[in-house]
Amino acid sequence: GAAAAAARALHTPPEHPGRDGGTFMYGTAAVLVRALDALGQYTEASRLLDGPLPAGLFRTRQGLALLHARGGHQLAGGQARSALADFLEVGRLMTEWDIDDPAYLPWRTDAAQCLLRLGRPVQAERLARDQLALSGGRHPWARGLALRIQGLAACSAPRRASLLGQALSELRRSGDRAAAELVLTELARSAPRPELPVGAPDQATEVSAEAVRDTAEEGGGSEIRLSGSEQRVATLAAQGLTNREISARLYLTVSTVEQHLTRVYRKLRISSRRDLPLELAATSDVSAAH
Repeated sequence: GAAAAAARALHTPPEHPGRDGGTFMYGTAAVLVRALDALGQYTEASRLLDGPLPAGLFRTRQGLALLHARGGHQLAGGQARSALADFLEVGRLMTEWDIDDPAYLPWRTDAAQCLLRLGRPVQAERLARDQLALSGGRHPWARGLALRIQGLAACSAPRRASLLGQALSELRRSGDRAAAELVLTELARSAPRPELPVGAPDQATEVSAEAVRDTAEEGGGSEIRLSGSEQRVATLAAQGLTNREISARLYLTVSTVEQHLTRVYRKLRISSRRDLPLELAATSDVSAAH
């Protein structure tokens, strides 16, 4: 819905042309980039970020939003260092302009996600703590994002589960369903698995994996199955690989990876990679052949 609304807005001229210095469209483009990334449509998002930008754009509110969206896009593409630079620049500008409010743009927790990817949990946790200390950090959304980072950076499983549980509650209160679903998945992944006798089959995983392969079509009794290529792409996506990383691993184009994921989402009746069944992430026998 956000992607559709932003796409329409990009083709709608502002009510008072010229008042924003011609930067109106870049604020809208920022929303569209974020929405496309959330949908896993990275190629389309990249097209919006390609090409020259007006001089001084990043000295405007709309440019700030686009810089923030670019950071998120780079993080989704596995470029944690470049993303970190963008988020820190967002923070520098917000501080300079005296608009440093995490309920507006939570650059600290965004930068913290990059630091976690780079193996620096102590610095990530510090940024989350700084966000919680701000007045805007009491907003359920900003607080939930910070608690999530603290949970992911926690050393002990009980503390991780406690913090992620608090984050889930705050994010649900805020109305950010996508972030809440992500935390719910992280909670499930961090839950201890029951001990099984050596050599015993993991029946729960077997049943769930079979359900993934044999999902009944809505409104009918016929069974549908993921193709071999769809299964391989979905498995790597559930394990956290980006579309670019999957394309390199399976020798596919990024566009082909996106097409496979779109079909997987339709068959499983889900909306994004965040909804992929956890059992796929547990699969390790992914062939590197197309």
